[in-house]
Amino acid sequence: MGEMADYYTDYGSMGADAYGDYYNQPSLKENDMPDKIKTPEFRGSYVNLVTPRKANEDADPTYQMVIVLPKEDKATKAFLKKLNDQIDAVVLEKTGKKVPHKRLKHFPIKDGDSDWDDDQFAGCWTISVSNKKRPGCIDKKQEVLADEEELYSGAWYRVTVTAWCWSNKFGTGASINLHTVLKTRDDEPLGGGGNGNAEADFADELEGGDADEEDDDDYEV
Repeated sequence: MGEMADYYTDYGSMGADAYGDYYNQPSLKENDMPDKIKTPEFRGSYVNLVTPRKANEDADPTYQMVIVLPKEDKATKAFLKKLNDQIDAVVLEKTGKKVPHKRLKHFPIKDGDSDWDDDQFAGCWTISVSNKKRPGCIDKKQEVLADEEELYSGAWYRVTVTAWCWSNKFGTGASINLHTVLKTRDDEPLGGGGNGNAEADFADELEGGDADEEDDDDYEV
């Protein structure tokens, strides 16, 4: 899944109304939000914290990232317990009833081994988080970060999040708002998916490659 939008392909047949309700997050006052939950340290993927992007043509652009957490880590389990409890609470407040996670049209916690076709998520849980407003981003020296060279996929972060619930004629779902970001350390950048390496695929056709002419055998039927 090379594009972040692929994460939500199960909404493709639901139409613009569902997309609008799902992606266009509510603007809540601070005292209307559930308590912010602080994540353990994690390696960020599909990071878009400088320039917002649209998940589809009907959605508002959002700042977004994917939280990647090792399944067996104790801190992961403690965090997910808090997040699951908050998801249950906002769903109950929205619908007036308890809704099992498997019956939600969208549940934000995904299994990296079965819900993604991406090796970087193996053995991990993933959580897609976003916000229409740019989250505050700092490093451990309290320096404000606002550059894609600083905020990139592959770096390590801690963030604060809250759950919210949406409901329409297509069903009920839960999503996660991103509020603030602490970059904790640098690491090797991640590709965030992608469709392969163009230099490798066309190595024999590039200047200095093994062949300068097109190989007609590639087009035999």
